[in-house]
Amino acid sequence: MKNRKGSATVLMAMISVSLSMAILSSIIVIRQMTLNSICRSYGNVWTRGILSEYDRHLLRDYGIMGFYGNNPEVARKLEYYMHYSLSNRLQVRSLSATADLNGYELSEPENFRRAMANSFGTESLEVLLKKEKRKDRGDLAASEKPGNKGAQKAENLPREIKNPVVLHTLPSAQGESSFSPDSVIEALKSGKFVSPGGGSVKNVPMEIVFMRKYMNSYRRTADGKKHYFRNEWEYVLKGAANDETNLKSCRRRLFLIRNGLNLAYLYKDPEKVEVVTAIAEIISPGPMGVVTQGILMEAWAALESEKDVENLLAGRRVPVMKTAATWNTGIEGILKDEEVQKKLDEDSRKLLKEKGGEVSEAAGKSAGKVVEEGLDYEEYLMIMILVLPEETRLRRLMDLVQINMKYRYYRDFNLAEYYGGVSFAIHVNGKKYAYSREYR
Repeated sequence: MKNRKGSATVLMAMISVSLSMAILSSIIVIRQMTLNSICRSYGNVWTRGILSEYDRHLLRDYGIMGFYGNNPEVARKLEYYMHYSLSNRLQVRSLSATADLNGYELSEPENFRRAMANSFGTESLEVLLKKEKRKDRGDLAASEKPGNKGAQKAENLPREIKNPVVLHTLPSAQGESSFSPDSVIEALKSGKFVSPGGGSVKNVPMEIVFMRKYMNSYRRTADGKKHYFRNEWEYVLKGAANDETNLKSCRRRLFLIRNGLNLAYLYKDPEKVEVVTAIAEIISPGPMGVVTQGILMEAWAALESEKDVENLLAGRRVPVMKTAATWNTGIEGILKDEEVQKKLDEDSRKLLKEKGGEVSEAAGKSAGKVVEEGLDYEEYLMIMILVLPEETRLRRLMDLVQINMKYRYYRDFNLAEYYGGVSFAIHVNGKKYAYSREYR
């Protein structure tokens, strides 16, 4: 206390040390704040860097953005970016990264649906309102050049997937779904489409636009690219690994739908009921006439349905509900049919043979009209697709994308290895920074 000069020196030293500590602390805090800012900025850049590695073929062919990768590979890329950008800066001592891509797989239906939605935007409505022009396969043969006939013929041959690994890795895993013609018939009559699980069909416009834009059917080609299956709309309906099986299944389903609708019309048309009743009374007088009438009605509806399916496959239109003006066949076409005669008893067959002229007069002649109204082949398929379970419909679309990507570019392409977003964390000097981002 007596040495004032010494006391002042001590005081100044204490103040100097305090200021130095404050400055040092400020430097540490500012360095950490700077590091935090740099990590946040670089993290966003690195996120975009990972997403920028999208597959260009997938984007060009289907409008879908997805990158190939896995957790360790993404983590290695991030660590490379970190060492390149942060090493020897701001006293960075430790760097590491972890990635988590779970939940972003394009093989998940919801992720694939979002990817489709991002690719279309408002285009879906435009395409629905303005029908895209697609090349009719009926015109395909006429436009072939002589030198390309062999290649074109090979391209149009029915194909089948036999490789069990390819089948096992398909998003649908070749799952079957039941088909009910009654639900389609009801939808056609009422115009209301309800999924088998109940509730209104969702996301249909986007999925139908996706099919119209990128998928072939038996009647139409979507684009000039190579497609493994010729009948892709039919694959969405059936899901079989054989092109021909899918087409046959669709043909059978069309027949069942048309048969139900045609039979309903026959029973409502008094003139046709009168014709069938008259023929039934000639063939089977008495109580058996009612049975014969039912047999003839079913056979006539089936004959008309076969004609309807032929017209659809040939590119013509078929009305949903027939009228006298749009009915195409006459009942005389079924009277000599072996299947019909097998259903009749022995006496009815004899009477039919004996009274052939009288029966023919009652039957009349078929009209053989050319109908230009109604729905075409693809529109009938579209309606059948609408009543499929939502997930079945979407997974089979995913199958076709995967199959065609394998066929066009990569033999080992699997949607399960492609991602529509990324989530990762970087660790710098023991502090964690987390990031996540999806394609938008």
